[in-house]
Amino acid sequence: MTMTLQIEYLALVKKNKLAQWAIVSFLNIFFNFVLKQKNQKMNAPFSKYLYIGFLLLGLYQAIFSKDYVQAAASMGIGLAFDPFNPEQKWNDRPTWQKAVLIIHLALVAAMFGFGIGLNDK
Repeated sequence: MTMTLQIEYLALVKKNKLAQWAIVSFLNIFFNFVLKQKNQKMNAPFSKYLYIGFLLLGLYQAIFSKDYVQAAASMGIGLAFDPFNPEQKWNDRPTWQKAVLIIHLALVAAMFGFGIGLNDK
């Protein structure tokens, strides 16, 4: 276990957030694997899984953890992984794909604003 993971583990255990530590450590291991695949192009099916994973992680953080800023960050990272054909230009995409991505971006912005608004004192 790396030092970073140990520090995150200790911080989250003190807050009784062991499930979040498990998610953080899984994503850390997963991204270390992904970063080792430097010369390979990311294909669409793999992108879909990452997109859905970050979307579900963001929803978990919003619904169960009530951490809206972190949820917005996770869902925003999900937008980096285009769930559709990444080679297709924006103008060539069908309208429904554009709508899905724009609604997702609006949800991220709303979640970020909601998180900041709740923490405003």
